[in-house]
Amino acid sequence: MCASFGLGQPTSGGSVSSQTNSGDPLPTLPAELRAVESFEVMQLPTELGPMLKYLGHHISSDMLLFFRICRLLSACLKQAESADAFFGPCEKLFTECLLPGLSCAPTNPAAVCALWEILERFSYGLRYQIYQSWKGDSGLLKNCQVALQEAKALHDAKQLLKRLSVLNVKQNGRQLAKRVHGNPIVILSYILSSIEAYDNLIQPIVDALRYVTALALDVMAWSIVRQLSGDRDKLKADGTNYAQWMSSVARFTGAFFRKYSQTDLLGLIHYIMKELSEGQPLDVLVLKELLGKMGGAETTFELSDAQLESLAGGTALRASSVSLTEKDNASKKAVKQLRAALINSGLALRLLVLLSKIGNSVLYTFETHHVKLLANIFD
Repeated sequence: MCASFGLGQPTSGGSVSSQTNSGDPLPTLPAELRAVESFEVMQLPTELGPMLKYLGHHISSDMLLFFRICRLLSACLKQAESADAFFGPCEKLFTECLLPGLSCAPTNPAAVCALWEILERFSYGLRYQIYQSWKGDSGLLKNCQVALQEAKALHDAKQLLKRLSVLNVKQNGRQLAKRVHGNPIVILSYILSSIEAYDNLIQPIVDALRYVTALALDVMAWSIVRQLSGDRDKLKADGTNYAQWMSSVARFTGAFFRKYSQTDLLGLIHYIMKELSEGQPLDVLVLKELLGKMGGAETTFELSDAQLESLAGGTALRASSVSLTEKDNASKKAVKQLRAALINSGLALRLLVLLSKIGNSVLYTFETHHVKLLANIFD
């Protein structure tokens, strides 16, 4: 096992050989590191833990070892009855070795896909917990080398975003994806912050994300929930309408999940339901964008007199009057994914109950003096 890690062969005293293949002296290894002669498959993460913790982000220098570990962990999870029950020992392998190593490694989409084959087996809550540690929100200090590589990738991404437009999405989108592969957390968080200030970036960025991996798309879903759950005020200073950042994030959320409907949106739905259960109706705007963009259920507020009269006619006349004002924005794939996320998880009925309760109580419990805002939320 020590040989596969490039640390030399263990001696009878438990230490390793004093020189590498190039003749350089090896550092003395901690006493808890030992050669693993045999192990049960389900004990692999526990056995690898001390070795990978010591190796840390330096695993980026041996990508063959990186792939072998990912394949072993994937095989363990396939045999486990529940992947979530296997999360405890695997979490430290990700946060202390594999993810820092990915940040320091050269661009390697195959390595990202190998990690995603493991991460996708966990529930969204456990995945988001790993992303939070990768971001650095867990209170642990990052290694200086990892922080340096993230800063370099973010600098390059900022330069590309300055030149990104609907006319050069294909060229700059590919270059942006190369930076996102190894460091999706810092870059996608910055992209979302840029969208808050410049909503004209929404469509170019949504189109550019077609070149990123499934892991990066899942990180973007986590970033959206993280931005929405912050402590910032979601209304303008005068309290008459939504803040610009909130409106931009809501519009981007709808466009993002419509185009990349394969991305898991259970985390976002659970967040919206949590806010509704606590009597906070402002995040209904995000749900409205999801239903409008993914399901094509957009609301038309301005109708001519002729169209209003047509709505009093038969089925064909009503359909023709509405089609004059609305595009068929429904995507069959997106509708199918949205329906599956709500029904298969058992959240559809709970969400309807929460919307009914918040609709009946918002007129009396929501603290605002502006009737227009209250009417918009109620609608």
